Amino acid sequence: KELWRMKMEEGAKIQVAEQYFLYPSFAAAAEVVRRGFLGEASMMTLSAVHDYHGASIIRRMLGTGLQNMTIYGKEYPFTLMETDSRDGAITDGRMSERMRRRVTFEFEDGKTAFYDFSSVQYHSYIRSRHLNVQGMTGELNDWTVRYVKEEAQPSGRRFLPMEQTMSVERNASGSGIIRISLGEEQLYVNPFVHMGLKQVLPQDETAIAVLMMGMRRYIEEGLECYPLAEGLQDAYALILVNEALKSPGRPVRSETQIWAGI
Repeated sequence: KELWRMKMEEGAKIQVAEQYFLYPSFAAAAEVVRRGFLGEASMMTLSAVHDYHGASIIRRMLGTGLQNMTIYGKEYPFTLMETDSRDGAITDGRMSERMRRRVTFEFEDGKTAFYDFSSVQYHSYIRSRHLNVQGMTGELNDWTVRYVKEEAQPSGRRFLPMEQTMSVERNASGSGIIRISLGEEQLYVNPFVHMGLKQVLPQDETAIAVLMMGMRRYIEEGLECYPLAEGLQDAYALILVNEALKSPGRPVRSETQIWAGI
């Protein structure tokens, strides 16, 4: 609330360093939704990023903006063999105790998101990350899109079930994504591929670089790259999630905040 007061009363120029929606994979998924392959997206499962990053992806994929929500969930302990880390592979067979969060977001417009995540998913060879988005006429499941295509016939119209897998062009090392397509439709093109870089950056670094370019546009032209109101809503969602997890299964309802009344 103090940050919002600084913006509104003192004219502070504040943007939020949120990069996950700029990941090539998430950007391509958002394009699938935006272009209407799924119809209006109404339900999703996210098992890919943590906390306020997850709230950001959920809000943007479902188009729920800053509306109120009800949250409930539970944490589950489990034992796992560690296989990877920030410092590289782990090969000594060590075990660790981990926690998995499963949280339901119910938005006031009826849309629903299921958040399912454990931090080990960032660094593990035996735990993967997933995204599923469902709409009235289709579903995105990781890299596969299933949808109904309308086709005109002399006697009227018919609806054909379609299934397509996104094609992903990566650099030689496989860590950086150059472009993502769905059939003939190009969903994503890395903005740095024509800049003379010798190697396309991995997804996280690519997203951060795009965010920094957006920050430059904000400074020079006033075009927001990640508005403060959105960042505050993401942080507020995490506060509510933590509150809900203290009392498993008990619904926690959000209240309209000062930044949501804009």
